[in-house]
Amino acid sequence: MALLHLNKVGKSFSSGGAETVALNGIDLELEQGGFLAVVGPSGCGKSTLLQIAAGLLRADRGSVTLSGASVMSPPPHVVYVFQQYAKSLFPWRTVLANVEADVPEGQQPPVIPIKRPQ
Repeated sequence: MALLHLNKVGKSFSSGGAETVALNGIDLELEQGGFLAVVGPSGCGKSTLLQIAAGLLRADRGSVTLSGASVMSPPPHVVYVFQQYAKSLFPWRTVLANVEADVPEGQQPPVIPIKRPQ
């Protein structure tokens, strides 16, 4: 079973009576220990896709599961660092210290080692 599974995910935004389709029919499976890079031009839906996968934004269509459970809100062990990092990071802290900044002492999730591609 995939760690993260997106099935036929879609998201649209409305403004001034016009609808813009950001994502349509996205299917994705990411296995435990896998590596994923989301690449594309500005405005193509990369951040929208990641926000849906992290439970920060609801998809209009399709489903998202993490370890077999539906993602309806941010899972407690998922960390999302926003794209505007100059507004959301403490420049005097290390990367790890920034990620742990809002995690109460003694409630840190277990560290999962990442295998780097050779």
